[in-house]
Amino acid sequence: LVFLFLILLLAANAYANLTLFGRINATSIPPAAYVYVDGVYKAYTPRIIPNILPGTRQVRFVRSGYAPRNVTVNVLSGQLTHVNVTLSAS
Repeated sequence: LVFLFLILLLAANAYANLTLFGRINATSIPPAAYVYVDGVYKAYTPRIIPNILPGTRQVRFVRSGYAPRNVTVNVLSGQLTHVNVTLSAS
């Protein structure tokens, strides 16, 4: 019985760790913009970016020939945050 309890405790801890982070679904028009989260390059659009710490995050979209776009988002633990932008030609 103690062994079963320990297994359940470890499984619950593993699940809690999986949901510690949030994700960002980054999309842009036009696509293929570089995405930076808090100044760190993460991917290019469209992309779901995993392992984002919860809290207020600065998301920056950059593509050659277009003005960069900055968006402030609130990422929640275990949740997918959608960030959709339209870039303007520069």
